[in-house]
Amino acid sequence: MRKDHLTSKSLPFNLSNSFLRRKFMNIGIRQGWWSEDKPIVLAVSGGSDSVAMLWFFHEFWTGKIIVAHLEHGIRGQDSINDADFVKFLCTSWGLDCEVEHRSVPDLKEKGESTEEAARRVRYEFLYSVIDIYQASLIAVAHNSDDQAETVIHNLTRGTGPFGLVGIPEKRERIVRPVIDFYREELREILRSRNISWCEDLTNDDIAMTRNRIRHKLLPWIEKNINAQAKKHIIDLAGNMTFFRELEEDRSRSIRIYLERRIPGSIYSFDLHRARKLKNEDLVIFIRSIGRTFGMTSLSRKRLDNLVTLIRDSGRWRFQWQDSIELCAGKGFVGLVDTDVFMEQPALSITFPEEEVMGECFWNGWKIEWETIQQGFTNPGSGSRQAIMPLAEQVSLQITSHAEFCSGSKFQSIPWWIRKAWPVLSLGSRVFWFPSLSDNDNSSLVSKGKIDKFLRITVLPVILMEGV
Repeated sequence: MRKDHLTSKSLPFNLSNSFLRRKFMNIGIRQGWWSEDKPIVLAVSGGSDSVAMLWFFHEFWTGKIIVAHLEHGIRGQDSINDADFVKFLCTSWGLDCEVEHRSVPDLKEKGESTEEAARRVRYEFLYSVIDIYQASLIAVAHNSDDQAETVIHNLTRGTGPFGLVGIPEKRERIVRPVIDFYREELREILRSRNISWCEDLTNDDIAMTRNRIRHKLLPWIEKNINAQAKKHIIDLAGNMTFFRELEEDRSRSIRIYLERRIPGSIYSFDLHRARKLKNEDLVIFIRSIGRTFGMTSLSRKRLDNLVTLIRDSGRWRFQWQDSIELCAGKGFVGLVDTDVFMEQPALSITFPEEEVMGECFWNGWKIEWETIQQGFTNPGSGSRQAIMPLAEQVSLQITSHAEFCSGSKFQSIPWWIRKAWPVLSLGSRVFWFPSLSDNDNSSLVSKGKIDKFLRITVLPVILMEGV
């Protein structure tokens, strides 16, 4: 924790309250939160950037602020000291403060790095604070240096317009109110007002790529190539915002054009339509899928490989991240979790004599039934509903589609979801399964006079929820 921040006796204009208030207000107006009447949650780590952001809100913003700090259990006692410092600062300034202790190493999911897990857990916590206080936004303290470092990091890994924009100043419910300030500017503001902050020593560890960019690469570029390099990189990020918005609009239109909702898939699309796109539109579309569902960005090489698969291959699998894959077959591509490949146990339901209706859930499907005795003489089926002859009191069997893989009729379901696709049988002869096509109205034929029928409706839960 810093203890040596001295207050200057006379502040230069660029450190004066009048100058800083106008600059901060202009950012708030531009980002749309300056006139917000609901609380705003401030993510305060205790470092100089977030403490400066807290000072700005405390000093100049008239709305209600909620300070949120996650002690992530990564840096031992130093991490606990940071939490104590934030609580002390909030008490001194009379601010509401939510502090939570979680062990990120214990909460890591399979395939996650500690950094990825910390980010996920942190935002889970911040959104929980939003819910508690019915707040509108979360403010985080990324600054101009973070912006330049991010652009360089993205550029060296391979990126497009989205990566060259760097850190968006506003996205969904996240705002970045000090994005126009350099790190040293924020520290100078705190020093001039004798406000302390905490130092995270891991920020000096040059074994981490971002720290090497911060402490080695950027200073070298400014010293040996152009002293204004950081400013020019930030200007580039601002200019690329226009192209990012163009790509976002175009990718949204392509997603709507290609989307086909296939149960068992996180997202699915029409392969034949995708093949009609230009390569650059396919790339935009694929990047959009990754952003929409929070996937790791694909390198340019993997992106090119995926475009080739979409263009030229029939049935294929492409691992995107951990257990998430893109699978193709039967003219469709689905983004799926490989859990969908697991065999699902069969389910048998026996109807009591007096039962006329009921429902159950099987592997993400809601299955409803009711008996009907008049108005129908021919059983039939559609994509989500069937009317089956109920000649005798038999049980309803729900079985994985994978059990019925032979025959062209059953091959219409893409291979990657057959184990999660239900086939319904009454007795040993009458069976039906929901189809992909809304226009599938094939009849089920029954000989002889039937007085009782069973109407069955099957709907994937994901569609019921409107996802």
